[in-house]
Amino acid sequence: MEILIAGGGIGGLAASIGLARSGHQVEVCEQAERLRTVGAGISLQPNAFQALETLGLAQEVMPRGVTASRASLWRSDGRLIRDFDFDGYEAETGYRPYIFHRASLLETLFDEAKRHGVDVRFGQRVESIEQQDDAVSVTMDSGVKYEADLLVGADGINSRVRSHLFGDETKRFSGYVCWRGIVDDPQLVESVDSMSEIWGRGQRFGYMRCSASQIYWFATSSCSTPDVADSDLRSTFAGWPKMVSNLLESTPTETIVFNDISDRPPIFPWAKGRITLLGDAAHPMTPNFGQGGSQAIEDAVVLSHLLQNAKAPVSALRQYEKHRNPRTKQLVEASRRFGKIAQGGSTSTRFIRDQVLTRLLTHLPNAVSRKKLLRQFDFRGHLSSLND
Repeated sequence: MEILIAGGGIGGLAASIGLARSGHQVEVCEQAERLRTVGAGISLQPNAFQALETLGLAQEVMPRGVTASRASLWRSDGRLIRDFDFDGYEAETGYRPYIFHRASLLETLFDEAKRHGVDVRFGQRVESIEQQDDAVSVTMDSGVKYEADLLVGADGINSRVRSHLFGDETKRFSGYVCWRGIVDDPQLVESVDSMSEIWGRGQRFGYMRCSASQIYWFATSSCSTPDVADSDLRSTFAGWPKMVSNLLESTPTETIVFNDISDRPPIFPWAKGRITLLGDAAHPMTPNFGQGGSQAIEDAVVLSHLLQNAKAPVSALRQYEKHRNPRTKQLVEASRRFGKIAQGGSTSTRFIRDQVLTRLLTHLPNAVSRKKLLRQFDFRGHLSSLND
């Protein structure tokens, strides 16, 4: 079966590997002119490694990232809120969270896709789509036309494939924006021994290693409209712990990535006929749980599994969407709610965040903690439920 994937990001490349391993002929069309070598960091959670395990990629990917033994949550005045030990994650799931430079992760997946015979073509942006009973035709803005048995839209939150299916949709702004950066400093990286996040009044700042010499950081700020890219970050975060100013001063301004934090309300079904969606094209979510890339990889594995021996591929697409929708819908909404609380813009939300939430995290019974952990990170169970 010939399958065309629009989008050569994490989800698209993972899907191409899974589908090629299943014996399909796969082409990936990516609108960028080359493999992206710039950008910021990205986390993969234990469930993503369980998914990569089924593709034979967990051990290939892991060395390209960095993990830590714990995560630390702080207030902007320097007081510790809570330490989280990752030993429990590993004991229950087999893996810890990892942080990657996005370019490094993409390079690994790209190399694996090429090794499995996937044809990846750059500079190809979807212009129009025509769907017939037995095929899909896709014309790129370059004029190149592709024909395939199935089309997978893995082209992000601004997906052209999704727009073809459902028309123009307005993104759902979260109420805050984000800056991201990478600091390449072997000496400074030695002082970072955990994944750390700091909570203030309408702002957050997080930082963690993403390689042996690099630190990934992000900063958020609440606002009414998503157009404050020119904000003075040093002034915004003045008086915060010293590490914040060290990281901002060590980051070349021109390398800082800015974007609004938005998602889309969950929809179902999210595709039609011989076309389906994957990752942010299907269920874009805010980054508060670090699950965006992980859920895209889960999508890729489930889709590949269902299409492996599918006699009715269109029915397999509908089964894929039906199976993935409840899990991704819950994460989209939960991540959005948590982000509002964590931003702490109002007095009441800060009270909930700093008092109620902190006490809940501290005193939550171990059995309940494990149950919640497994529900979010148990991809093996999610995949096996396909056969129930």
